[in-house]
Amino acid sequence: EVEKPYTLLTNGEKLLVDLKTMELPASYEYFAVPKLDPSAFLIAKVTDWEQLNLLPGEANLYFEETFIGKTILDPVAFQDTLSISLGRDQGINIKREKVAQFSTKRNVGSNVNESRAYQIQVRNSKSLPIKLTITDQIPVSVVSDITVSATELSGASKDDEKGFVTWKMELPAQGQKTLEFRYEVRYPR
Repeated sequence: EVEKPYTLLTNGEKLLVDLKTMELPASYEYFAVPKLDPSAFLIAKVTDWEQLNLLPGEANLYFEETFIGKTILDPVAFQDTLSISLGRDQGINIKREKVAQFSTKRNVGSNVNESRAYQIQVRNSKSLPIKLTITDQIPVSVVSDITVSATELSGASKDDEKGFVTWKMELPAQGQKTLEFRYEVRYPR
């Protein structure tokens, strides 16, 4: 139901009509995969969205009273939590670098051992603390002669099947953190 009346002219011009404007309480979390993109993406998570009677279609998104873009809402595809991407946040700086001093290659008997190390530096230049999830990846071997083992994860959880390494953290306002992960690959010469 349209809440206020509109006059539709017969001149053929399109008219955009707001059916309903809602402010939704949400929890906010940042996600980053610095291996692919050095940006942090803000995700708004809304629970109890079923009571809103959402229709499939386009929705305009506003964050902190600023228009940030449009999204397509499809209530049929939603789970118990409605997740809406609010895009990149330039206030979160992430830098991923290979650490040369821990990246080595050496022959041990009939095997070759290669070590790799990466450092991820995260800085929150915002005036509020944030929740941040960072995901990276360690190679996974599908050949029995090749073994991959994590030697340092800086408190991250690791998915052994897919090799994902995930850090979940709260970063204070103007705070920064350095994460490191190292792994070793052993294979026959």
